[in-house]
Amino acid sequence: MMFKRTDIVKEKKTEEMVLFEQLPLKKKIEHIWTYYWMVIVGGIIAVIVVFSFVNSMFLNPARQTYVQINFYGRFLDFEQVRELREYLNEYIDASLYTHTVQIENYFVSADFGAEAAQIQRFYANIFARELDMLIFTEPFFDELLESEIFMDLRHVLTEEELEKLEDKLISANYLQNIPEAEYLELEYFPFVIEIREDSRLHYIMEYDGNLYVAVVSNARRLDNIGNMIRQLIEG
Repeated sequence: MMFKRTDIVKEKKTEEMVLFEQLPLKKKIEHIWTYYWMVIVGGIIAVIVVFSFVNSMFLNPARQTYVQINFYGRFLDFEQVRELREYLNEYIDASLYTHTVQIENYFVSADFGAEAAQIQRFYANIFARELDMLIFTEPFFDELLESEIFMDLRHVLTEEELEKLEDKLISANYLQNIPEAEYLELEYFPFVIEIREDSRLHYIMEYDGNLYVAVVSNARRLDNIGNMIRQLIEG
């Protein structure tokens, strides 16, 4: 009497199962890993990918940038950056819980190479339209004003608001370095707002001198910038 091939296969599998069940737990694990490690690893990766997607899209979505403020000329440590972000986030509309203020820090370094790298990164970010506002210290006022990277504040504040800030506004024109400019009737436009001592910003930054606020010339989030400036001045 001849056995069918299927019967032989079934009998062999049955014997393998019996032998497998007789193995100690450690041997069973080693056996499973030897024959099915690719399936196990693939399953783990698939679970991680699905969990990451669900987490980033629904459970904890990445917060969008409300406005990016760049502190120039003074080193800020991790704690100061955290405190500044919390302080500035207080001014965001409560309905925009998915948004946050982003903070960058550019400061002068004793290392010439490190300072040059920071300056290069600073202007690269401006070119890429990643920067919105600058808050800078008094020693860098002339340097930054002459760099012609600021936006006319009339693009983000109303004429009425600018009139109220008249004693804090610093106006300039960007033709003053052109020889023919002396023969022209030049109009000066508001580019910088002065924040004098004893503000909350001064306290967090541990800085005693005047601070200055300006908007980068190619900034994109103009409505948010205007709101942030209003809150900073009122606060």
